[in-house]
Parts: sequence; C-alpha cells; structure tokens
Amino acid sequence: MSDRDKEPRYFCLDIGGSGTRGALFANNGDELGRAQGPGGALSLGVENAHSAIMMVWRDICAELNMDPNRSSTIALWAGIAGKSLSARTEQLVSRLVAPGSGGFSNARFVGDGYGALLAATGGKPGGLISVGTGITALFLNGSGAVLALGGWGFPAGDKGGGAWMGLQLVGALCQHMDGVPMNPPFPTELGKKAFEITGPTPRDVQQWQARATPGQFGALAPLVVELA
Repeated sequence: MSDRDKEPRYFCLDIGGSGTRGALFANNGDELGRAQGPGGALSLGVENAHSAIMMVWRDICAELNMDPNRSSTIALWAGIAGKSLSARTEQLVSRLVAPGSGGFSNARFVGDGYGALLAATGGKPGGLISVGTGITALFLNGSGAVLALGGWGFPAGDKGGGAWMGLQLVGALCQHMDGVPMNPPFPTELGKKAFEITGPTPRDVQQWQARATPGQFGALAPLVVELA
C-alpha cells in the first residue's frame, strides 16, 4: 500500500432522487476528484442507493488511478434524500462499511436538505430554498436549530419541484387522451413532446407512469417550462 493510500480522505456526496454527485477530498480539504451518477434517494431502496454511491466511487477511483477496494482509510460523509427512513439508513451504512462492499472507514449521513443548508451558509445563520426534483426551504438560526418547510418527498410533497411538475403533466396528458374538456385546452405540441418520452399509446403511458422514478418525472418538467 502506498503512502497515499494510508492518508485519511473524505468521500463526500449529495444524493437525491434524480442524481448523485460526489467528490474525494484530501485531509487538508483539497479536492482530488469528482464524479456523478444516477439518483440514489433512500425512497428508491437501499440497493439503489448503494449502487449509485459505488458507481460514483469507482468513477473517481478510475480518474485517480486508485484501487476502489482500498477504501479502509476513506470516510464517507453524505447528504441523502430519505434520511428519515432510519431502517434503510442503517442498512446502507452496514453495507458501506462491510469489507468487500465498500469497506469505508465509516459512513455518516444527514438529510440532503440539511447538507445543502450547511454548504450554502457555511454553518452560519441563514436560509436556503432548494428547488430541483424536490423542493424545500430551510433556515439555520443563531442557536444552531434548523427550521424546515416542505421536503416531504415525492409524490405527497415537493409541490413546485421538477418531479411534481412532471406528475401534473402526466395527469393532464391522461385527461387529454380521454377527451376530457380542459380549460385552457391541452397544448398539442406539449403532448407530442411528452409522447416522445412516455410512448404514444394509452398502454405506453400507463406502463411508463407505473414504473417512473422521481427523476424521470422530473425530466418532463423542462417541457412544461418551455411551452408555458
């Protein structure tokens, strides 16, 4: 093992429903490499979250010519959507620190909103409105307490987020295909572009929405904005 492999380093990630971003940092804070991968929110399952994390890790190791199996000196710290699903969080930690399945020295998770809040404020009092696949507003006060609004996750929450916009589009598209009168009328061009993603038949749309992830619903949001 080289001296570089013995140095403590930090693998830090932002893990959401539509994407995962990670970077490796040296002990002095210097960024060594970064990569991104698919969504790994815990609402999508522990296996999916683990797969997304390891995909990003392997890409960073390939960039730095490192052995991805030599991670015993690497601490994994991450903000992850679905952190409140405590049983899944515990299962994910167990997998990541187990030899042969990551084998990181430790794995610590906070909610993705809280992680973004600390990054935006530098840990000082301040607020953040995060709008992406989901949406939430957070405020860190002078005593260190966090006040939060939203962040309930898709589909019950996230009103105004990308996944929610895509869900509204699919709902309106289904009404349009049924011939239900709509005011204003459903835009023909919007329907054509949506069908390019879902498929053009009722069966296509039904099957697509039954298996669609928050990220896939979110991919429809630009169509709504484009043709608003």
